Amino acid sequence: MPANTLAEELEPKRRVQLESFLSDELKYIHTKRICVIGDDPATLILETARKWQPDWVMMPTHGPGFYRRLLLGSVTAKVLHDWDRPVWTDVHAGSAPVLEKISVGKIVCAIDFDANAPCVLSWAAFLAQDYGVDLALVHAIPAPEASVPVRYLDEEYTAALAAESRRRIEALLQSVPLTNVKILIEFGRPAGAVSKVAREFGADLAIIGRHSKTGLAAHLHQNAYSIICESPCPVLSI
Repeated sequence: MPANTLAEELEPKRRVQLESFLSDELKYIHTKRICVIGDDPATLILETARKWQPDWVMMPTHGPGFYRRLLLGSVTAKVLHDWDRPVWTDVHAGSAPVLEKISVGKIVCAIDFDANAPCVLSWAAFLAQDYGVDLALVHAIPAPEASVPVRYLDEEYTAALAAESRRRIEALLQSVPLTNVKILIEFGRPAGAVSKVAREFGADLAIIGRHSKTGLAAHLHQNAYSIICESPCPVLSI
């Protein structure tokens, strides 16, 4: 709630609205509702999360509609950047779906070969086992620049790249107790590849790594930004 001369007057009304929000849908879930005053929502969300220490934060990316979902709201972007735990995001729907129809049947996990990969894979393995659902791992190999000679783009070359990526994924899988996993290798933009696989696989949830580390600083990776914006399903970013 914005901090201004009317904030104290508006707070009781907003608290009533908050208490009644999705009251029927959440009636079987222990819910703590917190209303705070301030002019920087992202900072207030982060301060509250740091005090409460949840396993993850859930929030909308932006709003409904094709073009609006290709953008991240500034509040969501800041939380994704500054929060060091998982964040569950999805487009802000106009209305809540029927509770009984909300389910997770298939999960797609985007795998890169950075330091965060084992953690991302561990989360995917945990959720796939906990829900008893199908899991697909996808790795995107960036398409070569147009200046690359055609002779380097033959089937043998691309097959070798795909085989090496599969070998590295299988090596990562040695550390998690998974037996039935699809490994999918795609060529092209990571966001496009993950979105394509999520649609074809019928994924209800995508899991990705979110941060890149340079020196002592961590930042929201550009690929993560694009995947979150373009994903056809909710994204849990680690």
